Formats: sequence, structure tokens, C-alpha cells
Amino acid sequence: MVFLGQISDSELKWLYERARVFLFLTLDEGFGMPVLESLSFATPMIVSDIPVFREILGRSATYVDPLDGLAISQALKRELAQPRVGASASHVLDYFTWDAAVDRMRNTILKDLNESNITVRV
Repeated sequence: MVFLGQISDSELKWLYERARVFLFLTLDEGFGMPVLESLSFATPMIVSDIPVFREILGRSATYVDPLDGLAISQALKRELAQPRVGASASHVLDYFTWDAAVDRMRNTILKDLNESNITVRV
């Protein structure tokens, strides 16, 4: 494992484009921006089997228990035995844009406020 510290966007892009597989074995990720970055470069992924990743990635990743070393090893061996083919991700990336996320949050907040009969000046 090599820790690069801070890298530029172009260096990050270079790494994603050339990675054979992207491992993201977090125990409790709140959203998962790195997996969206990986998807955008069609980097195959092995990720923690947690609800947020299943919601975001669907069938675009391989899921493993992040605490099960044998399962991780087996998934990695399977992935490396295949040609590097990333999942089609346009449906995911079109949905999880920054603008779309802000619109969904704003609409949810305004709906909740409206249902609570709270007046808000925007």
C-alpha cells in the first residue's frame, strides 16, 4: 500500500483510470463520493456491503463484509481473474449530481416545512 498524501485532480484521474480494482472497505460511510468517482472512470469496485452502497451502486460493484478477510480475498481474486471492465454507470452518475442532490434536499425540506405549517421566506 502506498499513501500519496494530497494529489491533484489530474493525478487522481490517472489513478482511477489505471487501477485494476478499487477497494473501498469502510465500516460506516455516510454517502460514498469515492465510489462515484470510481464509477465515473469505470474502475471495477469491491466495496463494503452496507446499505448506502447498495442504494447508490446497485449492481455496479462487488459487495463484501469489510471485516471478513477471506471474503475480501476471494472477491479480489475473482475480480483480478477477469478483464478490467467497469460497470455502466451513467444512470447512477446522472442521478447523483451535485445539482440534483441539492434540489432533492431543498424539495424535501420545503415539503416537510409545508406539512408542518411553517412559513419560510426564501
